[in-house]
Amino acid sequence: MSTHLDKMALRSSDIPRREFLISLLDSSIVTSVPFLLLLFNSYWLYARYFNIDEWMYVGYGYQYFDPTFYVTNYKISRLPWVLLEALVRGAFPPLASSWILAFGVLALGNVALYFALRIPFGRLPALFAGIFIAGLTFMHANGGPDYHNTLAGAFYCLAMLFCARCARYALNSRDLVFLGASFALSVHTNPLFINLAPVLIGQYLLSYRQTHSAFPPIFPAAVLSAGGAIGATILLGLTNRAFGRQFLFFMQQFKLVSSFIADSSNQKTWWLPWSSLWFVDIPYMGVFFAGALLALTTLFIALPSRNISQRYAFASIFSAGYVAALSIWMLWQSIGQTALEPTYFAYPLGFPLAGAFAAAVATAIVKEVQPLPLTIAGLVFAAAIITGAHFSDHIQALAGAFSWHSGIRVAAAFSFAFACLMLLRCSLWLAPIAIFSLCIANGLAVFDKGAYAAANCAMNKDGYEIILNASRILRKARIPGTQIFVFSDHGENVQPGPACSDRQVSLGWFQAAITATGFEDIEHYWDNKTLETVDPERWGQVATTGRIAAFLTYNPARISVLRDKLVAAGAKPGEARLFILHEGGITLPLYLVPFSR
Repeated sequence: MSTHLDKMALRSSDIPRREFLISLLDSSIVTSVPFLLLLFNSYWLYARYFNIDEWMYVGYGYQYFDPTFYVTNYKISRLPWVLLEALVRGAFPPLASSWILAFGVLALGNVALYFALRIPFGRLPALFAGIFIAGLTFMHANGGPDYHNTLAGAFYCLAMLFCARCARYALNSRDLVFLGASFALSVHTNPLFINLAPVLIGQYLLSYRQTHSAFPPIFPAAVLSAGGAIGATILLGLTNRAFGRQFLFFMQQFKLVSSFIADSSNQKTWWLPWSSLWFVDIPYMGVFFAGALLALTTLFIALPSRNISQRYAFASIFSAGYVAALSIWMLWQSIGQTALEPTYFAYPLGFPLAGAFAAAVATAIVKEVQPLPLTIAGLVFAAAIITGAHFSDHIQALAGAFSWHSGIRVAAAFSFAFACLMLLRCSLWLAPIAIFSLCIANGLAVFDKGAYAAANCAMNKDGYEIILNASRILRKARIPGTQIFVFSDHGENVQPGPACSDRQVSLGWFQAAITATGFEDIEHYWDNKTLETVDPERWGQVATTGRIAAFLTYNPARISVLRDKLVAAGAKPGEARLFILHEGGITLPLYLVPFSR
């Protein structure tokens, strides 16, 4: 009898270990999707030379601890991202920093999302939803790899995880505090996530009721989660204050958002009315539309059976959550606010969509699948998703035979794929068709085909390193960035290597990126100026406040023109120093001309 009990004890002790190994395996599968896509092409991993917003965050990464750097810029309100940039870039080399900030944070969010969905739905729906979102390229470096969206999404995934844990256990104080803190960090990183608060609250209340047959104690739960949110905000404020910056770091962002809400005309640059049919040419709108059909279909199937099966109850909750989230975004868009375009405003919708996808899988596949077949199916699905993204150019070339708008193509492809997914209720033998359809749809949804197909041109990576090298050289001057003025002539382009010979990259983009890391422009590149067309008044301002002119040019004769302009403005220029910056296929001359009054 004792031997039998010992065997039973050993067997039961193996269960947590087996669950841990399964969770580790699933996390590896989910994470491998973007990782393998990066091995094929790391184009989307590095800050883009043409995106000033990303380079401002890079600038914070290297100069946050200087309290005079971007004191009044509203981007300091995204303090969690700014602090992460500062910590990572201060501790790691540039290339490693990009991998940590772009891929590392993305992987953290994807794994948290998997565990958040595994609690209500179990392994199969969570694994397939995790793979689906990990392969949806709309969710990769949305807004750019050095943009704040990726971290905001990771924090929201953590909030989803703590929300699921809070719903499972009766008034778990610690998890409620972490839920509030995670959501607050998400909102501080990207204020748009505040729109998902009703979805998160609804999922917590309804899931808790489903698990415990009663609603949670509202007041204690609200106090604990609010305490976590306030505590995280205070900690951020104290950190900011410790480095000589404002305690109320979020006020500039709050004022900006308030002005947008009060007067939607402030967003005319980005906003388009529904009547313009802008959405028919946007691939991610096709994904969201098909997702709405999927969620409504799941609701139709699951809602009548919610009292019979807990699986159907959770499926109803998460499907309704996506419909509610999409309705909120559509409402904002309808009243003149930028909510669905451009892409980074719509980004938060990807996480409720993951919940709707998991709900659909849970509704379609009601039979238990053994661990080994499920793992094999997960690997096949991951491979299909990777294939669809990597060969998106071929898939889209074949789809070019249809003269439909890109958004309509994607909507049709995903609607068909989701229909195949729901038909798994009839037979699991239809799984290969569903996986193949999702692979094709995912390939059609890739907006930037060059970011995932194999390519010899490494302009993004090479440009990234050159810009950082130029910024490093300027910082070594040991004078305030406000006294260093950067310029390039309009019409002069970067001279890349043979692999990128078809690229027309303005030197002005490099100028803007370098400037955004903490320096001044003689003139903004978008003003299309040359040395001769810069206003004399501007030269006077440069001569009065500056000490170094940094000039990007392949023509050494232009240096004498720069010196003449400085002399005419009353400055005394010194000898020019030439730095030849070289990375991969790009060689860029940087001239530094010191001057005094």
